[in-house]
Amino acid sequence: MQQTSMDTGEASSTGPRPALRNSNDLHTLSSRPVQHSLRTIETSNRYFWAVDHTQQWSLTVTDKSPDGTQRSLPKNELTVMALNEMAAKAGRGYFFHLRNKEFWKKAPNSELCPPERKPQQPGAQFPEILYMHYEWDKRDRSRFLQSTHRSRYLRSDGLVNLPPPETPLYAIQFVSAANYPLYSTSSSTLVLLETEQTVYLATTKELEEISDVYASSEKNLKEKFNVLEVGSLKAVYRLVIEKCRPRNVPATYNAGEFQRDVIPRSTTQLGSIPLGTPLPLAEGTKQPGKPSRRKRRRKGQSDQTDEELLKETA
Repeated sequence: MQQTSMDTGEASSTGPRPALRNSNDLHTLSSRPVQHSLRTIETSNRYFWAVDHTQQWSLTVTDKSPDGTQRSLPKNELTVMALNEMAAKAGRGYFFHLRNKEFWKKAPNSELCPPERKPQQPGAQFPEILYMHYEWDKRDRSRFLQSTHRSRYLRSDGLVNLPPPETPLYAIQFVSAANYPLYSTSSSTLVLLETEQTVYLATTKELEEISDVYASSEKNLKEKFNVLEVGSLKAVYRLVIEKCRPRNVPATYNAGEFQRDVIPRSTTQLGSIPLGTPLPLAEGTKQPGKPSRRKRRRKGQSDQTDEELLKETA
């Protein structure tokens, strides 16, 4: 594939525009709805990559949960969507989002997932973001820009659409709340910290060195920590590409190792059931063989299934 320019210059804002009309326009915060569904955002080159950090932090997008309710996309998923818009423009790199630690704490529906099948809590090796080196060609970029935002979201889901097993992956821990867990790792990995005011990018080794001075001087801690401030996701994108090299930050594992050893699974070994055995239905789900009334499709809403959307960008 052909390598393209690394230029990721931000588009300038020219004032408010009507929301979701021109597919190539940058949607400013003033033109965005306070909350907008991922399924109804019209295709555009750039939606999640905001003009500045304040707008980036304020962005809220929802998507439909399996139970039919709307959920707000976590900040690590919004961040990955923005970083991949930068990657498509620059022609280098690709990011995957993973379920954050809060997701794994929730108890699944016991009718669909018995307690003995509940996955164990993820450990230090399971991050919120994965990065892989990738060189985009014109065909890759064209497919990305022509695909819907929801198909881009599904394609960047690290539990749904992993790259080939031998692909090196770089783990990036993501923190956007003061009480969110942060892990030391056996080898140096990246940590992305987002606050309402700014963005920090560091390695676990750098954070461990900084934490060692806490007992002697809190002021010294703050001064050292401020050195890690990068200010914007645009800077994060450039630094991730620079740092994810063997001499700086080695690959955490390959995709095959991640799938085999890192993804949380149940510790209980259960016997198989014969193929074709119907699973128990959770309360409120449609009975088999019973026709469902199809709701009228809203303007701009896709009727495609998740599988069709993934094939669209394959």
